[in-house]
Amino acid sequence: MARYSIDEKKIVGDLANCNIDTFPNVRCTLNQDALWNDGSAITLEDILATYTLFRESAHNESTKNRLSIVDVSEDKGDIIFRFRTNDITTLDVLFLPILRKNDMSRFGANNDFSTLSFSGPYVFSEKNNESGTITLKRNPAYQFGRDMYFLDQIRF
Repeated sequence: MARYSIDEKKIVGDLANCNIDTFPNVRCTLNQDALWNDGSAITLEDILATYTLFRESAHNESTKNRLSIVDVSEDKGDIIFRFRTNDITTLDVLFLPILRKNDMSRFGANNDFSTLSFSGPYVFSEKNNESGTITLKRNPAYQFGRDMYFLDQIRF
């Protein structure tokens, strides 16, 4: 949904324009150019389903705890994040990768991410059920690459 801009030194919209000035309530409007790798549009349903999946199924306790204090809903075509805390560090939930709703059954079924849809600076590369971790790697096809990304891999 959002990313940290090294050039601007602040959180900026990525897949969506998010008004974080109203924190602890954040309204995000999905960008029209937020597309999956096959050119189809990312939908509000994809975003809502992603946050539901991570809240209910995350093996990582930190991610689960962060998501337990935020309600995610749709309102007039926007995504609303209602944080039940004034701790601004919880905004990192806006950086979670978005999954295509139709891919979610395959996401939980195995560790083959080669057929999943992707958008954003990182793509799924590995899921380790034993350690409860998911690994993301830099997406070479990322179209919004205005900032340099210094991390080649993220594990959560």
